[in-house]
Formats: sequence, structure tokens, C-alpha cells
Amino acid sequence: MVWGYIDRSNIPWNLLAVIHLLAFVVPTLFLAAVVGLSVLWQRRLGMLGWMGMVLAVYAWGWSVMGAIVGGEDWSHYLAAWLLFLLTGLTLMGVATVRSEWSRGTGAVVLATGVFGWVYDLTDSGAVLEARSVHVGFGLLFSLGWVVLGVGLGTKRAPRPQAGG
Repeated sequence: MVWGYIDRSNIPWNLLAVIHLLAFVVPTLFLAAVVGLSVLWQRRLGMLGWMGMVLAVYAWGWSVMGAIVGGEDWSHYLAAWLLFLLTGLTLMGVATVRSEWSRGTGAVVLATGVFGWVYDLTDSGAVLEARSVHVGFGLLFSLGWVVLGVGLGTKRAPRPQAGG
């Protein structure tokens, strides 16, 4: 969450190294959660869930490209990585909530995606700019990732039952 609020055009030079580090670390943590979900859900994701997974991994690639390349010329292209991530999360959440398994975790994934959409759409200069809403949903978006991380740390993939 800190990265989203300290990364701005008039950033002090002493925070520049922190921003560059967070630009790589934060999306990589997002990717770890998405990969954890794919391991947990494996065969049960369905086409919609796998499309979401692919979009989330694609988003990570764009974000890493932005962290490596940086620069103002690429910023409008690289800002789209969050849209791919949010679309991926939303698709994964919808896919699991619609199914009969893992509805709780699927609901957290879907809610995190929705919180992220509101966060993004209410940012400064965005379609529905509203600073207090943006900050509130930024907190909820961040909390959603924390809940997913804790949940993934305590869950295990279902074991196939021996058939007889």
C-alpha cells in the first residue's frame, strides 16, 4: 500500500531507490499469491479462472518491465499492468465463487479485485476521482492481499482420494 501513495511525479530523490525496489517487490508478492492460488485450486479453476491466472501473470510481466525500464516515456503503457491484474483477480474470483468449492477464498479474491477496481478508478486524475474513497479502498485492497497471504499459508491443496 505504501508504494501506491509515495510513488508520485514530484518524489524526493531519497525515496527514489525505495520506489524502484517496491516496483519490483510488490507485484512479485502479488504473483506469489496468484501462483499459490493456482497450486491450491489446480484442476478446479476452469477456463475463466485460468484466463484470470494468465492475465495476472501477464500483469506481473508488465510491472517488472516497468521496474526495470522505468522512465517517464513508458509510464502510460506500464500503468496498465494493474488493470490486467485486477481483471485477472476478478475472473478468478468469479470462477471460484460460481463453483461449489472454495467459495470463501474465491470471495476474498473477488472482493480484493473489486476493491482494487474502486481504488484505481478513484485515483487522482482518474474517471471517478475521490481521494477519501481512493484511500479507503486502497486499504481494503491491501488488506485483501494480506488475508489471501495468510489464508494460503494455512491451507493445503486437496489430496486426491484413492479410488477403489
